[in-house]
Amino acid sequence: MSRVAPISPGQRTRSARVLLIPFDGTWANRLGDAHATVVSDFHSLIAIAENVDNGYREGVGTRGGPIEKACGGALGAGVVEKVLDAFVKLTDDYNMGDSILVIGFSRGAFAARVFAALTSLVGLLKTDTNPPVSPSRKRLFHQKIREGLVSGNLWDIDTLDELRDGYEFHENVFIDALCLFDTVASLGVPKVGAGAYVAPILRILPAFRKDFSHLENIVRHPPQEVRHVFQATSIHETRATYHEQLAEKHAGDSNQVFKQMWFVGNHSNMARNTSRRGFADAPLAWMIGQLHHYLHLRFDEGKLHARFPSYPRSMNLAGPRQVRTSTASTASNTYNPSVHAPALEPTQSETLPRWIHKDVKKIGAFKTFCHGWNQRTPGRYGGRTYEEVHVTVRLRGFGRNMADSVMVPGYQAVADGRKWIWVRVPSEKARTMRWGASDRRPAALPSIDEGTMLPLEAALLGLSWCLEI
Repeated sequence: MSRVAPISPGQRTRSARVLLIPFDGTWANRLGDAHATVVSDFHSLIAIAENVDNGYREGVGTRGGPIEKACGGALGAGVVEKVLDAFVKLTDDYNMGDSILVIGFSRGAFAARVFAALTSLVGLLKTDTNPPVSPSRKRLFHQKIREGLVSGNLWDIDTLDELRDGYEFHENVFIDALCLFDTVASLGVPKVGAGAYVAPILRILPAFRKDFSHLENIVRHPPQEVRHVFQATSIHETRATYHEQLAEKHAGDSNQVFKQMWFVGNHSNMARNTSRRGFADAPLAWMIGQLHHYLHLRFDEGKLHARFPSYPRSMNLAGPRQVRTSTASTASNTYNPSVHAPALEPTQSETLPRWIHKDVKKIGAFKTFCHGWNQRTPGRYGGRTYEEVHVTVRLRGFGRNMADSVMVPGYQAVADGRKWIWVRVPSEKARTMRWGASDRRPAALPSIDEGTMLPLEAALLGLSWCLEI
């Protein structure tokens, strides 16, 4: 993997590492199979030669007694603590020349975005100064950060200057990649679904009065110190409490690679290792492909063959790849025509993954009452979202009755020469029960591009025939 900075004379001489910081989803941890996710074991897919340090953080609702676990799962309690714990570990572990990869699913993806914003804002404290920072000063420093995160005052310039005063920080620290699987915030008492009825009562108690809406505003624009932003988002999730959190790219930042891809499935299908695990294969393969292509990160061939049944044994694409100037870290969000997915309807010899036609689990009436209802609508978020639709969304339509479901709400796939785009249906109206009468969504994009299919990603999914050679 290419490193973001050389090791300067006088720095510690240990080998540079990939500092992987995974934030898992609600009730998810790597110790059991009940709530296992692709985040839980992502580190195991990376080649040993990359020298990975795994700073895994389990999801909220995994520690404490029944009440603590319930509050963590229902209210997202503990997200700030997860962020701060990871920040403290990174401060202790970081050495110039290390690469930083942050990955998250669900509320863990939200925590990952808060973590990236915090690291960019405050910076990483130097721990090898002379004289060294005392443990008591470190604790005070981190306590002030926690208070600032909860209140939102940390982003006030005077508060930040006061916090940093008297400390030394590393310079030019970048996060190589921010990898997100369907970001969900849902912190505090929900204001939709059943939460709308109980919220006025619960907020009488001080413990339920916390408002984390300022964090949602902060994470909307990933900091420019993040070199690559990749987010996999589900099309078919309809729970309002799982409202999608698309990101926007900062205006004028031409060097940051920024991609947000829509996939078949509901929220859990983006990363949960369940009986419908096949749906999660596509977002995971896409993420692996992006990291291999843009960051030149190497993966373990044996682990990939075991994880992806469609990955041919004869293929070994996950090792070192030649660095080309056109695909360096500063690459723009343009298509590489040599790997765009132009395939038309598959022939008999071009098979589709078995899971691609599975039914997406629908949310029942009781859960809809509890969570509220919200139709996700690609192309209606405004700003620089760089939305694309994954090729598997279109391929799902072949071999089934197209009237069974809407692949992309409000859009239909149209062949434009040798590529596909999703064109807005003029009569489309966004259906939602989450937005109030005074809310206005931005005008829908006239079209959304089908995303680029990279060679390793296509091979993992058994879709190499989609590539234009």
